[in-house]
Order: sequence, then structure tokens, then C-alpha cells
Amino acid sequence: MKFESDMALADFCGRENVVPEMFDDKGTSLVLIQSEKGKALFKSIEKNLVCQGVDLDEALKYNPAASRPAPIPKNREAFYNRFGKEPFGKIIHDLTKPTFKAKVRAAVGRVVSKLGIKE
Repeated sequence: MKFESDMALADFCGRENVVPEMFDDKGTSLVLIQSEKGKALFKSIEKNLVCQGVDLDEALKYNPAASRPAPIPKNREAFYNRFGKEPFGKIIHDLTKPTFKAKVRAAVGRVVSKLGIKE
């Protein structure tokens, strides 16, 4: 597994199974060091953190998203074509409009709530 970054940061899902002593309600991050530069950068901040090394395979077993890039959003190209040419808020509004299915679901939810069927 190798990405273009020197380090990658992810939520440490499943940490209670890998490092139960670090499990709390504040959350724990998984830091993947992927180069010598990343190692040097991490060493420079390590003294300010609570850290524990873990087995990579064990950590990734509970964090599949940490071992592969996120999918490219469908409107990514449209966003970058418009970015800097139009107001940011307009771009976001235009490209993140709710789908018909989401609108129907929200409307049904409002009706159900008003009828007192669901709080």
C-alpha cells in the first residue's frame, strides 16, 4: 500500500480490538507513515502525542477506507471547472442539490413527524 503522501491520517475504527487501552470517548487516530520524510515529520511532533505502534494488518482489518483512496465524487470535474470563476456558495448550491429520492424521503419524514407517528 503506497499513496502519494508522506503520512496518512484516518479515524482508528476498531481500536478497541487492536489497542483496547487507548479506547475512550474522545476518539483515536490512525497515522500511517509512508516515507522517510513522513517518519521525520512524525518524530518532530511525537512528544506532543499519546502514541502506540500497532500491527498494520490488524489496524487495516477494521479500517478498509484507510488502505484505499476515497472514490472520486461525481461532480468533482464540474466543481474544479467552475472554481475561481463563480462564487463558491453558488457552486456548492448547484452541485449539491438533493436528489428526488432525498426530497421525497424528507417530505415523508416531515409528514410522519406531524402525524405523530414518529418523533
